[in-house]
Amino acid sequence: MTVTTLQVAGAVDTGAVQLVRGCNNVSPTVTEGAASYAARVTPAGAVNSIFEYQTATNTFRGAPGPSAPASAQAVADLQTVTRLRPVFICLNAAATLNQPPA
Repeated sequence: MTVTTLQVAGAVDTGAVQLVRGCNNVSPTVTEGAASYAARVTPAGAVNSIFEYQTATNTFRGAPGPSAPASAQAVADLQTVTRLRPVFICLNAAATLNQPPA
């Protein structure tokens, strides 16, 4: 069996990053709380959740959006997004992410 590795190198989008309805794969340019990162999205009510893939366990960690009920907030296991570690921002409508320079 032959294994091929794809490596993609390039600059991370900064400034006003346009996001579409559904899940968008982005690389944060900052390390901060998941709720603070979600607050960078406008309109604020567009964020359903943020997920990060955990390679070691083949699982996802997640954080609900700001409008999620308290019960969803209580089970969140993604507390922080890490600079240049990709996350999925899942939206119920098109939105804009205010991504600061790296």
